[in-house]
Amino acid sequence: MKKTLITFLIVVFMFACGQKQSNESSIDKTFESFLSKFNNDSIFQINRIKFPLPIIETESENFTEVHSKIERENYRKIDLTFDKADQKREGYTQNVKLSKNKATIEIRGIENGIMADYYFEKENGKWTLVGWNDSST
Repeated sequence: MKKTLITFLIVVFMFACGQKQSNESSIDKTFESFLSKFNNDSIFQINRIKFPLPIIETESENFTEVHSKIERENYRKIDLTFDKADQKREGYTQNVKLSKNKATIEIRGIENGIMADYYFEKENGKWTLVGWNDSST
C-alpha cells in the first residue's frame, strides 16, 4: 500500500511538472498570449522584465530626454491591455509592431500629448520587457 501511494505521488508530481513546462512554453508561442499573461499576472510580469530596466522620459518643462533605470525593487506593475472599441473614450490608440524576436507597443494619444513605446524581445524562447520610452508631454 505504501509503495503504491509513493508511486502514485511520483507520477502525479511528474505530470504536474510537465504540465507547468508545457503551459510556460505555450505562453510564448505568440506575442498576444504572452502579453495577456503579462498584463494579468504581476508575478509573471516581474519575472519577464530585464532589470535594471532602461527607460527614457521627456521632461515636460524643457522637453529634454531623461535616461534612467528602474531596479526590480522599485518596479510597479503596468497594464498594457487595450480594447480598440474604447480608444476614443480612453483618448489614445495602441499599435503592436511585431517582428520575429522583437515587439514594440506604441501608445499614441488622440490630441492629448500621450506618446509611449514599450520594447519587448524574445530571448531563449521567452518574451521579456527590455525598456520603454515615454515621450508624453
